[in-house]
Amino acid sequence: HILLTGKNPPARWPVELPDLASRLGAAAAVAIGAPDDALIGGILVKLFADRQLRVAPSVITYLLSHIERSFAAARRIVAALDEAALAKRRNITPPLAREVLDKMEPGSED
Repeated sequence: HILLTGKNPPARWPVELPDLASRLGAAAAVAIGAPDDALIGGILVKLFADRQLRVAPSVITYLLSHIERSFAAARRIVAALDEAALAKRRNITPPLAREVLDKMEPGSED
């Protein structure tokens, strides 16, 4: 068994060997799309739990509507919120999330 990954399906790869092109053309291809709200929400909950942070569902809801749909963005915002909450000695709330997102680099989360 072999797993190949790429931005395009293997059948569209520029392969010059006819036998390899034929085999790649016959290979099963599956597209993996961007994560949906349920998945990113679950990832946020897990990332907060990994840091032993309890956040209200309203925080997750707020973040889902304001961050990029990626695992990297979820990791960045959880780390930034953890740091801000510790520095300000505050709980993580939607207003704190708004403050942190406003201070983050433009385009890095939204």
